[in-house]
Amino acid sequence: MNKTPGSIIEGTLSAQGLRIGIVCGRFNHFFVDRLLEGAMDSFCRSGGIAENVTVAWVPGCFEIPAVAGRFVRSGKFDAVVALAAVIQGSTSHAGHINSSVASALCSLSAESGVPVVHGVVATESLDQATERSGSKLGNRGASAISTAVEMANVMRAIDPVLA
Repeated sequence: MNKTPGSIIEGTLSAQGLRIGIVCGRFNHFFVDRLLEGAMDSFCRSGGIAENVTVAWVPGCFEIPAVAGRFVRSGKFDAVVALAAVIQGSTSHAGHINSSVASALCSLSAESGVPVVHGVVATESLDQATERSGSKLGNRGASAISTAVEMANVMRAIDPVLA
């Protein structure tokens, strides 16, 4: 009995020809600026061109899902990336924000079929935010855009199999 799947679908890491929407939360912009720099660098290094990226700035993380939804519904983007930095303070507010935004982005992606990638840095300290936005632990913006590129290519590869 043959145990090999009839179809294996994978995405490539080539950004060539892809159109990406990025929604950035302005709050903690020092970190978000670095996340965006990492995302753009990674996108261009993967064969994408900067002109194929549209960036929208919103006041904070909580406002990201509304604009991400508009991007998705426009039909103009192969994937959407959310970038923000939420740093825990002395209350549980940050946890509520992170959970709400992650849930909204996940639902948007699942319901629309357009990859919506969570590139929000959620940390307990400024040091951790620094590490995740381009120093010791890499750049979450770069990894988020790589995920978006791969998922956009997975979605493109699925279409012929399902036709």
